[in-house]
Amino acid sequence: MMGNPTSAASLENTNLKPNDKWKANLRKRIEGEFVFMVKDAKNQLEATVRLNPEQWEQLIADHLTTMGNIRRLAMEQFWEELGRECQERRWAAGMSLENNWRESLREEQEIIYQQIKQLKQGPVPEGVPDDVHGRAQEQPPEL
Repeated sequence: MMGNPTSAASLENTNLKPNDKWKANLRKRIEGEFVFMVKDAKNQLEATVRLNPEQWEQLIADHLTTMGNIRRLAMEQFWEELGRECQERRWAAGMSLENNWRESLREEQEIIYQQIKQLKQGPVPEGVPDDVHGRAQEQPPEL
């Protein structure tokens, strides 16, 4: 007897979406990446308030704007990484990728391929262009 296709598709879709624990870990990692920006903004506010206490209201408004921008950047990073994880899971499940993710993946694979090609060819003498932009290849430090 065959299983219900609706529940099979539903089960497949739930496996494509990260669970709450995965999302919480992502949030925690992103918070850790942005903590220096938050501390810097707080330190900057404290320093400028000490120097210009009469501008306290404007400085607080600027600080709130800065904190909102940091929060927005963190949220954008969260949604980007969540979307990427979902697409990677779709790909791993043999499903098709959305067009924008397909192009992004193609570009990443091209970069990896070029790096592998360059490693196989060996180092280029200093000052010799190694790409179409004419940039010289950086030589690895000697051990």
